[in-house]
Amino acid sequence: MKGLVKRKMSKTMTIKEVENRVEQFHRITKTVAEFKQKGLPILSVDTKKKEFIGQFYRAGKSYCQEKREVYDHDFASLAEGVVVPHGIYDIVQNKGYLSLGKSKDRFEFLCDNLRYHWQNNLPKEYPKATFLSLLMDGGGSNSCLHYIARRRFAKVGK
Repeated sequence: MKGLVKRKMSKTMTIKEVENRVEQFHRITKTVAEFKQKGLPILSVDTKKKEFIGQFYRAGKSYCQEKREVYDHDFASLAEGVVVPHGIYDIVQNKGYLSLGKSKDRFEFLCDNLRYHWQNNLPKEYPKATFLSLLMDGGGSNSCLHYIARRRFAKVGK
């Protein structure tokens, strides 16, 4: 077929316009600069989608000596378990931390990771820090209006 080209879809269509979007980014930039100036931690955090553990197809290539056979469908009933990848990136120190867990609630997992990071890694890099800045999306149970978020964040530093 002449004229056809293999293309990847592009996520460029906005569902809705967000009021004061530009001002939000200016405020984030200003806050990050203030935290950097004071030598306080700035963490970018994200939890990715749950993945089934087992003989399932994964996009990409792997180095192996034999052909790997996988199921033709990704049914949860065939999974040996589920893993949730979670990343914490320290913008000031340019360091990243990756955790893998099996929590059903991504936000609870995020809070557990932040508590661990606050107690074990941050004291070495920021011995005088009493608070930090978190850069993260606000969807789902991450929403600042969600009751779990407010309750769990209050306990992270304890």
